[in-house]
Amino acid sequence: MTDITTTLIISFAAGIFGAAFGALPAFILCGLFGIIGAAAKICGAGDIFTLVLTWGLLLGPQTSFAGGFAAAAYAAKRGYIPSGRDICSGLMGLNKADVLLVGGVFGVIGQLLMILFNQVPNINGIAWTNTLALSVIGSAFIARIAFCKEGILGKVKPGTSRWRPTEDVCWLPWQSKPTQLLLIGIGMGFPAAYIITANPDMLFLMFGIGAFSLIFLQYGTQIPVTHHIGLAAGYFAAVTGNFWWAATMALVAVYLAEFFACLFLIHGDSHIDPPTCSLVVVFSLHPLLSLTGVLDRAADGSLLSPTWLPVICWVVVAAGGFGLLTLLRGKEPAAEAVAAQKAA
Repeated sequence: MTDITTTLIISFAAGIFGAAFGALPAFILCGLFGIIGAAAKICGAGDIFTLVLTWGLLLGPQTSFAGGFAAAAYAAKRGYIPSGRDICSGLMGLNKADVLLVGGVFGVIGQLLMILFNQVPNINGIAWTNTLALSVIGSAFIARIAFCKEGILGKVKPGTSRWRPTEDVCWLPWQSKPTQLLLIGIGMGFPAAYIITANPDMLFLMFGIGAFSLIFLQYGTQIPVTHHIGLAAGYFAAVTGNFWWAATMALVAVYLAEFFACLFLIHGDSHIDPPTCSLVVVFSLHPLLSLTGVLDRAADGSLLSPTWLPVICWVVVAAGGFGLLTLLRGKEPAAEAVAAQKAA
């Protein structure tokens, strides 16, 4: 078999795996091996563990996670499960071969999209975006168009706002207010920036911790979703060596995830992953900012002696994201209006 043939066969199997286990459980395993891969690299094993398992054909989100959420969208269309947004349930229990086959097909689609996106030339010697994340979003758009009725942006219920979702449709009710977003951006972003600035070999550690911690969310604990915060901060810590650039991008990621949740997920009938959308934007900022030279001015990466520019950027992003989200949300509706919405 040629290399591409082997790749597509394993991608098909990985999509079945993601559908059988469920999209979120498959992603949790990706996070576990992200932690193990970071530890292996620190111990001198190089990147082979991370490349083969964390981002490889079996556990890479472009195959297993994509296969899982696409299979859920299909299963909802066929009436096998109540909601196409269900990424927690293992679909093997449905005992429906067609659901698993759809997962396999989308495992192939996700891998092919990543191969296609990797053909785009670098910008200033830097990858133009996170092509793995973009392939996941591409698969999600295809699944929604193929299996769902409410369109890419979904449909906002009459009398409600796209930007102020009710708790019954909210992505994460405990992680949606501007204050909560700012604080979790600090709570995950600062440690990730500090750790990876100190040792770039630990690049995927905080991503792994954030992704693997979703095992608690899988079983009902109201924890925050933080893997995108850890990866955004870790990536910019590794490429700039500057704590404040990394912390700034952590906030960009956390605010963007909530924005994309309102734009694509909350009012739709399938899963389009908000953290993954945010990472596409964050990774795309690196080559664009590199063209301006501003990242080169952050030569001193220490926490206590930063250059002023990234500190100012952190303050602007913290305040600007908070203010913009507050503006989009508008005023808190009166208790009577909330009761009327729930009754409707």
